[in-house]
Amino acid sequence: MERRTLRPAKVAHDLIYTLTADTLMPKIKPLNHLVNKARDLRASHKERHRPTGFGFALADSIDYLDAAHWNAVTADNSLFLSPEYLRVLEQAGPDNLRQRYALIFRGRTPVGAVAAQSVTISLSRVTQKPRRQSSGTS
Repeated sequence: MERRTLRPAKVAHDLIYTLTADTLMPKIKPLNHLVNKARDLRASHKERHRPTGFGFALADSIDYLDAAHWNAVTADNSLFLSPEYLRVLEQAGPDNLRQRYALIFRGRTPVGAVAAQSVTISLSRVTQKPRRQSSGTS
């Protein structure tokens, strides 16, 4: 009877190959899927956080922005974007309404304008019961 001696390297190689082929290989596809998904998420994050090349001028009053720049972007648009209307709204609007403005620039050229409003609402204002008007008849 011939006796064969197995070399440790051969045993280790056969064991690793057997483990890899039989037990680990089916699990690699889901792992690859997760790795690819993580790479895609990172690439998407980098794309969303790259500089846009736009510049912004933000203001609490229409009078703080350059009128020529504002008009260059909004001249042929709605009355509601005209500096005159916005100025009246700032001065005569409700006390809980605040105006905010932005000009968007590409380089030194204005390319967009934003007129936004923020409203402060208190719980007491929301929960007040409406007053009944008397019909005048008794």
